[in-house]
Amino acid sequence: MTQNNSFLNEYNGVALSPILFLKRAVLSHGDYPAVIDNGQQWTWQQYASRCANIAIALQQMGITKGSVVSALLPNIHELLELHYAVPLSGGILNALSIRTDSATLNFIFEQVNPQILVIDKDYLALLEGVSFKKPIAIILVGNTILKKIHAENSTDIPQPIFNHEIFGHEIIQYESLITRYPAETLHFHPIDEQEAISINVTSGTSGHPKIVVYSHRGTYLNAISNILDWDMPKRPSYLWTLPMFHCNGWCFPWTIAARAGTHICIRKFDAAEAIQLMQKHQVTHYCGAPIVHYSLGREAQKQGISFSNNVYGFIAGAPPTEKMFSLLATAGITATHVYGLTETYGPVVVCEDKHDWEALSTTEIVLKQMRQGIVSNLQGEVSVIDEKSGLAVPSDGQSIGEIAIRGNIVAAYGPASHVSSDTTSQWFFTGDLAVIDSDGYIKIIDRKKDIIISGGENISSLELENALSSYPGVLAVAIVAKPDEYWGEVPHAFIELDHQISITEQELDDYICTVVARYKRPKGYTFTSLPRNANGKLLKEALRKLAKNLCPTPKSGPESAKK
Repeated sequence: MTQNNSFLNEYNGVALSPILFLKRAVLSHGDYPAVIDNGQQWTWQQYASRCANIAIALQQMGITKGSVVSALLPNIHELLELHYAVPLSGGILNALSIRTDSATLNFIFEQVNPQILVIDKDYLALLEGVSFKKPIAIILVGNTILKKIHAENSTDIPQPIFNHEIFGHEIIQYESLITRYPAETLHFHPIDEQEAISINVTSGTSGHPKIVVYSHRGTYLNAISNILDWDMPKRPSYLWTLPMFHCNGWCFPWTIAARAGTHICIRKFDAAEAIQLMQKHQVTHYCGAPIVHYSLGREAQKQGISFSNNVYGFIAGAPPTEKMFSLLATAGITATHVYGLTETYGPVVVCEDKHDWEALSTTEIVLKQMRQGIVSNLQGEVSVIDEKSGLAVPSDGQSIGEIAIRGNIVAAYGPASHVSSDTTSQWFFTGDLAVIDSDGYIKIIDRKKDIIISGGENISSLELENALSSYPGVLAVAIVAKPDEYWGEVPHAFIELDHQISITEQELDDYICTVVARYKRPKGYTFTSLPRNANGKLLKEALRKLAKNLCPTPKSGPESAKK
């Protein structure tokens, strides 16, 4: 990309937009590796050139101000490129979960009405049950399209074809976009920083997912806030263990550009492959749900690996356990607990270490690190608000309220093209119940819908999950309410064991009574593989349905509670 024919000269940088980061990375570290993906590598100069060429192609295909480009891609370089190419073209990126289904896609496409869909060849089958409002161009990543040859009295045999149409829509090979329009130049649209840069979709653990709109300003601020919260130095090496479609990868496609670092792509998370990449490329940073960190810690333990370079991990989705911190510390990984939602562009609360923690025992430090923490540097306000009074709860570690967020990094609902000032000035209530400790750090007690009210007593599913997770051999725990004739509802534990280890219900019951009040203990245990959504979060709604179908709690009533 030459500076005479690119956005480098056209973009004046008045509006806050992460496009600024790409421009600066090219000027400061143009020859430094930007992306490494399956043996391929591009410098920041080469990466920016590809982004600009794809943006030109998108404009020539009809993308203009406010057009939506949907993408159904794993963590590969093409999705990274679209995080810049789409906004450069004037469009809005809609990154979709690769673990979706046709019904969900139909719902999303009905809402966002994309003009172009970029899809990996492995997910083409999902389009068989999808209908579009209008003709849509399909850009294919991967060279082979499979179609079924229907022969009488024979099975369907997949055959490779190289046509230019599928399901009645035009097909274009992604890589051809790079050289498709050599004589054209990029027409740069002036940016209003509150305009949409991307449209995301909530996880949809129950019911229809929600459409969430991110602005140029919000993504810019959250990208910088990530750097401040993590003390991220220049030229980090970032491994893509977090799904890039989830909250635009917590804005890290733009964060890494702001630091002129290197993206290390991994198509599908595999702990052994991730450890290999971390060693090979001296990875310094990665993000993910607890299961990702736990798997990396166990794999490092299995291989006897402890990283000599500084490796840092962001954990979100559920509080980390003492066992997880221990595994990661042994592997040479420093873990930080963060908290956020799709509606907040990813993390906006961080459990930042305090200097006076150094004098505490390891167990005491971990208990503090398991909390959600304090507001991120550029967010604005995070509070815990009492439902009755509407005021912030006192910092006493006991008064319970709901976490509420307002300020710079709050998104909007619906497929509108702007994030209004009303969105960022009003409280967004998260549905998470929490307390504020005496040091001002927020600690979640439970989700509103997860709190168990048994005989008038509030029982925190999170407290029980944290306690049981520390038992040797337990990989993951989910506590849900089970109907009970006497108490109304009681806790039931779904337990996922590590490596087929044999643990009895009696062992766990004896243990849990040593760490929590006896009345809080689960009144039943089910050992199973826990269901998770595309982002690694436990699907508690599915477990609630299972709990309702379980046998009635034996010996229910006061005598049972005393035992």
